[in-house]
Amino acid sequence: MEFQPLPSPVTPVAGRRTRPPMTRNLPAAFLALALFAALSLAAGGAGAYVLPGQQILEFTAKAMGNAKSLSATELLILLPGPSSYTETAMAPEGKADGEGIGETAPLLAQPGALSLSCGVQVYYRFPGSYRDEARCPQMDLLYVHSGDRTARIVGGMFVDGSEGPLDSVKDLLLFRSAEPLAERLSLLGVDLETTSMGRWNNRITWVLGALYPDETVPQVWIDRETRLPVRWIVTRMAPASNRAGLDVRFENWTNLGTQNRPFRVPGRTQIFQDGRLIRERTLVRAEMDPALSPALFDLSAILRDHPPPEPENLPENHDGPPDEVRKAIEDFRDIYR
Repeated sequence: MEFQPLPSPVTPVAGRRTRPPMTRNLPAAFLALALFAALSLAAGGAGAYVLPGQQILEFTAKAMGNAKSLSATELLILLPGPSSYTETAMAPEGKADGEGIGETAPLLAQPGALSLSCGVQVYYRFPGSYRDEARCPQMDLLYVHSGDRTARIVGGMFVDGSEGPLDSVKDLLLFRSAEPLAERLSLLGVDLETTSMGRWNNRITWVLGALYPDETVPQVWIDRETRLPVRWIVTRMAPASNRAGLDVRFENWTNLGTQNRPFRVPGRTQIFQDGRLIRERTLVRAEMDPALSPALFDLSAILRDHPPPEPENLPENHDGPPDEVRKAIEDFRDIYR
């Protein structure tokens, strides 16, 4: 039996290659699909699948990397009100010794708006121990956190043993493994069961703790490409709430380790309160895995050297600090916390 070829559904045209109608319409179909995806992303990823929060934190922990300890020198600027800044020089990726990070210090457009400029020495012992020594023009400040204990020393005097919202800013850098970080963020109110896609500075981000663009609940924003934190809304001013909104921005991440064993820290951290810049920390230099003395984080010894005051045991005319010193301590406690 002789088979006859099936007739072609398309009539050939001389001088031009032809293709079936379905194949001819494929580019249009792909274009429509891409447009739909772009619109979905612009709408915050509604209806699109987003990775679970725990998996996103595993990516973030791997991108940040881990170490035994960290020593860093920073420039801290405290602001009482809104101010205009110039940009800080970008830190080069992969500086093994941490030198030259943020070499161009931030400059105020209006110098009169500057409140305090302090040199800060920071020590991390991973995970869970942190020490912050700030040397400011009027007096020195010391903040130590280890385990579940905290001490704040201002001008050589113990003033507080509790943690405020500003103190939690360190936690994204202090807990660098997925599980401890997830536990800490959950304690701070970030709902890791809720994730969405967002956009920050024209970059796609994962949003942990909220459905983008809702900013009324605690949430962490992770750059989808670098997998590093770029924003953390610690507390947010919401209706019927007397809490101030606290918004943290992480920029200029730099690698103190190697490509195979990265260890990344932000070159600049900015803190906004109700949309107003109140604090900026710029990394000057950093050292990965320095040998740190356990005494730096020994809160029992620190509290022995700086015992909490006991006003009820003091005589009415006791020799305390002068009124101006006491007022300065109160001011520093309020502004630094």
